[in-house]
Parts: sequence; C-alpha cells; structure tokens
Amino acid sequence: MPQQRLSRRDLTPEYEDAGLFKNEICQVQVSLVPVVSHNNRGDVIIAGFVKGDLEISVTFAGRRRIEVSPIVANLKALGMRVLHTATEQNLPVPDLRSIRFPVHVEGAWRPQFQADASGWDVRTFHLIASRWAVVDRHGKATKFGVPPLISKARRIDPASGAV
Repeated sequence: MPQQRLSRRDLTPEYEDAGLFKNEICQVQVSLVPVVSHNNRGDVIIAGFVKGDLEISVTFAGRRRIEVSPIVANLKALGMRVLHTATEQNLPVPDLRSIRFPVHVEGAWRPQFQADASGWDVRTFHLIASRWAVVDRHGKATKFGVPPLISKARRIDPASGAV
C-alpha cells in the first residue's frame, strides 16, 4: 500500500490545520486527568472531563504537541504527589481519574468510533486542541498553542453565520 502522508518538510501549517480543524472552533473548559497516551502519529492524547463527569479525550496534534509537554509534566507530578501522599498516610490509592487539572481549550470536536465490550461501535467525541490556557497558583494565565490557519473560504462570519 503506498504511503499517502506528506513528508514532514512538505507539510505546511495550513495543510495540517485543514486536516485537523474540519469542524467549528469552540471554547471548552476541560478538567484534564493524568492519563496520557500517544497515537501512531505521535500526537499526545490526554483524558479529561467536561460538564463535571462527561469523559472525553483531548488530542494535541501536529506542531502543537511539543507545547503540551509542560502540561504533561504537571499532570504526572500532580499524580505522583497524590499517590505519594496516599502512601505516606496509609490511605487507599485514589483513582487517577479523580485528579483534575483545569484547562481552558480552544479547539474542534471530532467524532470517534470505538467498539464496546459487545463489539458494537460506540460514537464518542474527542477535542482537537488548537490553543489552551492554564492558570497558575498565583492566578496568572499561561497560554499555549496557535490559532488554526484556515483558508478564507472556510471561515465563518460570526455576525451573519455565512461563509
């Protein structure tokens, strides 16, 4: 089967974003948890929750995946701190999904299909992150990422809703 992906040197930010951000860009408050994985493209995928208990995946793809390393390091440190405290105090080890790290994410929702235990495909959604911001303990917001570079033909006029 022939390779269909462009080489890294031929991949422009516009081409990358056209593939990532096919749906409308929105703002979402997400509570990330220290459950981090990577896909075959090297994208960083972090589990999170929206609206309290709705679990989602947040994908940091392409050129933005490098900028997510401080958040990944912070999540790992937070998880280790909670586990260490529980061990020191002879408490049961908490579920990693109970450790929450709030992040404001700008991105696009993408559908994803996964087989459940009985083999049926279940449609879930994951958020492709374009930009994100975290607030430190002093109340200062730190921003990461870049806005998506979308061609003018795909931009929507917010006032009229027209393209």
